[in-house]
Amino acid sequence: MKNFAVVEQHHEVLPFWAASPAMEVVSLDFHTDTLPAFLRFIQKGGTPPEFSANPEKVVENLKYLRHDEHFDYALKSGIVNSITLISHFDFTASVPEGLTIYVPDEVRNLQEQDVNLLDEEFFRRADKMLESEFLSTKLQAIPDKPYILDIDLDYFITKRSLHPERPEFFAGLMQHAEFITFSMEREWVKILSRPEDRMNSEYILQQLMNMIA
Repeated sequence: MKNFAVVEQHHEVLPFWAASPAMEVVSLDFHTDTLPAFLRFIQKGGTPPEFSANPEKVVENLKYLRHDEHFDYALKSGIVNSITLISHFDFTASVPEGLTIYVPDEVRNLQEQDVNLLDEEFFRRADKMLESEFLSTKLQAIPDKPYILDIDLDYFITKRSLHPERPEFFAGLMQHAEFITFSMEREWVKILSRPEDRMNSEYILQQLMNMIA
């Protein structure tokens, strides 16, 4: 069985990234909420700690981070050298150096206010987010350096997306990853999933574990 970790909120993967020797990350995530590290803490009047890649310090600093601020922290602290993020949409206000974001070509220029998350076209596109044809056009090839595969479960918003017709590329990503991190993000899965599919994070995680096995 592949080495992996399961956390509740996405930023909680950071200590596992810090403990891994891999310096590259491939991340699958519905959101691109990549704000600067500690931003929400600073906005509330807090004084942020120093960036550190020391595993003990990372655990200590976790309480000052929210949502996807860990991408910025991981890059600025030297925990990883690069992150490739594949997402449904790109509404990112702040992209740190070392982060590359890929989305479906047809939504590249969409604005957040123009997106209807209940539109059937949105779900049809979501069905294909794990297909080899889509992933291979974004990543080109499975990384040849040791990497962490990071999966936010809200990437999967339809049952069909968990059963690609051509799973070879994703299977290769899982097989060759040094480590895999899963973020349950139960509330976002509940909000984003196609209503008639009635998915929850436990179901999605089980389907992914079956693929690994």
